[in-house]
Amino acid sequence: MDRKDEILQAAETVFVRYGFAKATLEDVAYEIGLRKTAIYYYFENRDHLFGEMLANKYSSMRKEITDKVKKADTFEKKLEAFFMTKFNQVLEQPAFSEIFKISNLPNKHRKLLEKEKELNVEYEKQALTEIYEVGLKAKKVNDLSVNAMYLLISGVLYRIMDNDIANDRKFNLEKSVKQAFEVILNGILH
Repeated sequence: MDRKDEILQAAETVFVRYGFAKATLEDVAYEIGLRKTAIYYYFENRDHLFGEMLANKYSSMRKEITDKVKKADTFEKKLEAFFMTKFNQVLEQPAFSEIFKISNLPNKHRKLLEKEKELNVEYEKQALTEIYEVGLKAKKVNDLSVNAMYLLISGVLYRIMDNDIANDRKFNLEKSVKQAFEVILNGILH
């Protein structure tokens, strides 16, 4: 990992820990044992660092999905790889999603976040289109729009972000998500 990547990773940790409003470049530098001036070599200011950190985070999440989907060899396995990777990303990073609640961010950062979210939605729809085409070639899927598939999957996954569900110990989240995936899959298959 190069120095810039270290700084981006430290920035994510700091923004999660303190929130956007309270995080400082000094905090980021301290997190990895640098002086604040070292941060300025790579980033003009906190806003620039925030934007780069956000883009880097979404990019790494997209890469993880791409890598796992490519390794799968059937429509069902590709769709499951997409679904479960998204599920694990949501589950493993609840604090990360908290710092990006629109209401907590200044206007210019909201725009950055909206841009990244739009890129992410485009990516996810394109990934699902490619997965769906694998199912079409194998003659395994019903005639269904990719938008409908996206809505089904994102509806389940983004509901998980609700802390009441994620933190309810009586709610077997993993089992329920696997069952939800099976329902979605059975609705897509012939």
